Amino acid sequence: MFGILTRSKKLIEKLKWHSYQYKIYFNRNRIIEEYLNTHKVKKLQLGCWPFPFDSWLNSDLHAAGEVIPIDLTKHFPIKDNSFHYVFCEHTIEHFTFKQGEAMLKEIYRVLKPKGKVRLATPDLKFLIDLYGNDKSLLQQKYISWASEEFLREGGQATDTFIINNFVRAWGHQFIYDFKTLKFLLEKVGFINVKRFTPGQSSDKHLRGLESHGKSIGEEFNKLESFVVEAMKPAY
Repeated sequence: MFGILTRSKKLIEKLKWHSYQYKIYFNRNRIIEEYLNTHKVKKLQLGCWPFPFDSWLNSDLHAAGEVIPIDLTKHFPIKDNSFHYVFCEHTIEHFTFKQGEAMLKEIYRVLKPKGKVRLATPDLKFLIDLYGNDKSLLQQKYISWASEEFLREGGQATDTFIINNFVRAWGHQFIYDFKTLKFLLEKVGFINVKRFTPGQSSDKHLRGLESHGKSIGEEFNKLESFVVEAMKPAY
C-alpha cells in the first residue's frame, strides 16, 4: 500500500511539473509573437536578470512574467531574422569556448540582415595588467575592494589571489580578450566588430545598456569589462 501511494505521489508531481513547463513554454511563444507584432524596432536582451529593459524582449534561464525563459546553451525558440538588436552582458564568460560559439551562432541566426549584437564581458587584459608591478591607484583600490568582498574565507589581499578568484568564481568558464572575441564573432559571420567602453555606442539603441556597474560601481566595471558590437551582413 505504501509503495502504491509513493508511486501515485510521484506521478502527480510529474504531471504537475509537465503542466507547469507547458504553461511556461506556451506563454513564452505567446510573448515572443506579441512582442514581434507590436514593436517596430525589435530588441532582444539575453540574460536580463535583474535588469529587464523597457521596449526590449527580455529573457533569462529561469524567468517568469514577461521575462521569457531561454537556455543560451541550446537552440533559441525564435525564428530566423527576427530582431534588429541583441544585447548580452556578463554572460558569455560563463560558458565554454565552444558553448560561446554556439550561442553566437544562434544570435547571428535570429538577427535580421544588418542587425547588431552588443556583448559586454570581463577583459582578460584587465587581469593580466592587474598582475603588473606598477599598479595604478585604481588597480590597488580594486584589489583591496575585491579582497574584502570575495576572499572572506581566507587568502591574501594580493593580485595573485584576486586573479585566481576571478577566473574560478561565479561559474566563469572562459575569459575573453578583444582579439579572441573578435575572432569568434568573425568566425560565426559577423562583420564590423568594434570595441566600446561600457555605456558608449555610436548607435542610440545600444547606449547606456550595461548594468554591471550597478553591482560593483561604474569605476570598477570600466576596469573589468569591455564591450563589442558587431553586425550581421546584408544578404
